[in-house]
Amino acid sequence: VKYLTEQENNLEFTNTDEISKVMTQALTGFQRQLHMASRAQIDDLLKSKSTEKRVYHFISFNYTSVLEKCLQTITGGILQTRKVGNTEYSDVIGEIVHPHGYVDECPIMGVNDDSQIANKDIAQDPGIAKYLIKPETNKAQKMNFDFIAKSMLNSSDILCIYGMSLGETDALWWKRVMTWLNSSSAHQLVVFTFDPSFSPASHIDWMQREDRIVDTFRQYIGPGMNMEQLRARIHLAVHRNIFAI
Repeated sequence: VKYLTEQENNLEFTNTDEISKVMTQALTGFQRQLHMASRAQIDDLLKSKSTEKRVYHFISFNYTSVLEKCLQTITGGILQTRKVGNTEYSDVIGEIVHPHGYVDECPIMGVNDDSQIANKDIAQDPGIAKYLIKPETNKAQKMNFDFIAKSMLNSSDILCIYGMSLGETDALWWKRVMTWLNSSSAHQLVVFTFDPSFSPASHIDWMQREDRIVDTFRQYIGPGMNMEQLRARIHLAVHRNIFAI
């Protein structure tokens, strides 16, 4: 917590115009970073809902307030105004929820379940385990962050994952993501990922990276889900730093 606080304090947010410009372009044009077929799927979905206001919600697993400070630079929280026919629609910033809290407000750090606690004496002791298992800690703190984030996810049409490890300590969330993706054939999942060994000069590297992402999600699918069918609605962007501030 001390380290994260120090890192956040080192940042400057004085160039509000530039931050606002980068954030707006990244959020409203994220699909431009995708391969053509993926971009077309996202564009088709957005076109089918062109007469609806678009709301950009955020589930942040970062413990700092950096995201909030960046989004606050956008005047009135309005990302863009679109005219469809004779009607104007404003696309806006929605809610930001931190399921695991903030550095200065109940930060939750731990594992997904008791199988990830190596010491089985501790794992089987509910009085201790609840401090280490994130879903249990969330329930005990009664902050409702977890519930709000889950509702936010379930009401979304497009989900973008950016800057987050697909690790087992958040297995609960990846299971929820796959359940969400499976719940509607219109749902689209976009994954921005970084891989230091990736080479954009090789189509094999890109295909292998996609295979690894899909294989990671495969372990989180539930009964009755067909991974190959879901795969068509999982879109990948590698080495695309859309928030290059």
